[in-house]
Amino acid sequence: MKLLTRTKKQVTNPPNIYKTMILGTAGSGVTTLTRTFIWECYYDDPTIEGSPVYNHFSHLVNHTDHQVDSYRKRISIDNEQVILEVLDLGSYTHDEAGSALRKLYMKDSEGFMLVYSITSRESFRGLDAIRSEILDDRNRSAVPFVLVASKSDLEEQRVVSHQEGEELALSWECPYLTTNATIYDDAIQGPFEQMVREIRKSREGAKTPRVEERGDRRKTRSLGDCMIL
Repeated sequence: MKLLTRTKKQVTNPPNIYKTMILGTAGSGVTTLTRTFIWECYYDDPTIEGSPVYNHFSHLVNHTDHQVDSYRKRISIDNEQVILEVLDLGSYTHDEAGSALRKLYMKDSEGFMLVYSITSRESFRGLDAIRSEILDDRNRSAVPFVLVASKSDLEEQRVVSHQEGEELALSWECPYLTTNATIYDDAIQGPFEQMVREIRKSREGAKTPRVEERGDRRKTRSLGDCMIL
């Protein structure tokens, strides 16, 4: 595993660099999911500064001026080496400061992973507001999304059914995956790898517009659909 430090923001990302933002309300497991993927291991509480575990991994976390965690990791997806940059803003809040912070970093992200916990209906209900904010920022244009149901290991505490997750993803027209952040395996890697694939499709769609005849006028629109896995 090779991790790189965060570079300055660019308007256009190099072809092999994919920038994504991961979002979810309090208790959704966003930070744990991200760090298990980046570190390829799980620890109960890696966020307590000063602890031996945190000190061991702290050099892998790049804090911005706004205490936003940014990670970069080289991975191989579909026989291609890519660099995935993951931006973790922590728990989603509705206050003015939280909104301003998201807008500051949102414009540089190509795709968005929206995470909820299967043990929290509140985290599930909060996703619509997060997605609407992103779409409003992008003027309702096609945006790559991946819906992630976390804490799949807590099945006995489940309050959000698998069907509800599938139906939400269907209404958003995006992939839906479940994961357990306490184990580094394919289920952890899956959402991040799928996010890269969705960004790829969005890029390809932007390069290949579809032209529709409407009387004497021609209308061009980009394709960026995603599918349910």
